[in-house]
Amino acid sequence: MMLKNKAKKYLIAFFIVLGIISFSFKKVNGQELRIIPRAEWGANESLRFNEKGEDKWPEEYAPVQKFIIHHSGTTLKDNDKNGAVDQEDYKATIRAIYNWHAQVLNWGDIGYNYLIDPLGNIYQGRYGSDGVVGGHALDDVKNIGYNRGSVGIVILGTYGGWVYEQEQGEYLKKPEQFPEIGGIQKIGQEEQHNGRWRVRVEGNISQAAKDSLSSLISSKSKKFNISPNGYSDFVDLINIPNIIGHRDVDRTTCPGENLYASLPEIRNLAQSKYGQSVKAANINRIFAASLQGQSDSEITLKPNETKEIYLEYKNEGNTAAMKFIWPA
Repeated sequence: MMLKNKAKKYLIAFFIVLGIISFSFKKVNGQELRIIPRAEWGANESLRFNEKGEDKWPEEYAPVQKFIIHHSGTTLKDNDKNGAVDQEDYKATIRAIYNWHAQVLNWGDIGYNYLIDPLGNIYQGRYGSDGVVGGHALDDVKNIGYNRGSVGIVILGTYGGWVYEQEQGEYLKKPEQFPEIGGIQKIGQEEQHNGRWRVRVEGNISQAAKDSLSSLISSKSKKFNISPNGYSDFVDLINIPNIIGHRDVDRTTCPGENLYASLPEIRNLAQSKYGQSVKAANINRIFAASLQGQSDSEITLKPNETKEIYLEYKNEGNTAAMKFIWPA
């Protein structure tokens, strides 16, 4: 999942040849890394412009420091009903995400820099070239964006999380359209939550997608001189890994419990392909906070009564943290 920070937007550049945007092929461990251009997955470029022909979201660029991993939070669907979830279905999913970002949310483009399907295909996302600012990570509580200086990569699917339905049984009643895909997708229990129906979707990132993700990160790490399994400061966060999940910079479950648990392996794979024996900094990460002030020491609420209170904490550690539990 993603959030765009309009104040801090970035893009990714491509080569324009005969008016068609495409990526060159780069070798990772002797193998060619192909990135499927926008035209090939069917991007409607007219969505990037307003009625005056002006670019809704002009490209901005910044040196890359971090890779932020997402899952799309969607089900893998047999869109064309040909009996299999294949690459054409994944392209249709990408077009749907593009339409949601560019037209419904009126951003003018897709927020992710790259998208990867379970077959391992890598797709160009945001219009532009390397270093282009995307729109995929914004903490709207702190009002701080993490798009500038990061590459947002989304893996199509849901890897341990809930997916909301338009109606009860939307997914469970249509197993032929939302099939179980060996280890990648399994739709489980259904429940009602906050007046809406949702289903639990389990699965793990495919080996093909994992290989492509680590290869992509390795390639871009070389270009921007980043150690895939290293740590560094980023925006307001101290000593965080160079490959992180969306949940590390925002209040979200993205990229799903199972994909998030795979990030250490992905860091090691990318580091191995990076071709250097750079070791991650051995950082003593300290989580500590102290209560600085509060409006009330205790409160009494009558039925249906509300009252505003505040607690002020000071982070006395060396690591950014978003959750503290104070004594009862």
